[in-house]
Amino acid sequence: MGDVKANSLIFGAKIAASMAFMSGSMFLLYSLGYWFGSNCAENNSICPSSTSGKVYSAGDVITVFFAVLVGCFNLSQLSPALKKIGEGRQAAARIFKILDR
Repeated sequence: MGDVKANSLIFGAKIAASMAFMSGSMFLLYSLGYWFGSNCAENNSICPSSTSGKVYSAGDVITVFFAVLVGCFNLSQLSPALKKIGEGRQAAARIFKILDR
């Protein structure tokens, strides 16, 4: 029983570290996006021809910001599923240990 508890604590620490990394990188990317977008809108930079070929506007910056925001929220929904997969693996290990007796 102690082995299962130790594995759960290690798995919890991994989940916490991944969530901290995800939140930190999300905030860094927000700040980078706002900085880059404001520079492009202020300097009247032209979008690459593969996108629109028009001059950047504040609306373009906000649109990209919300697209990144939705994408990050969807990625944050991945961690509870990974936790359940880990719990299932632990349960399977216990069952296989019983079957191997």
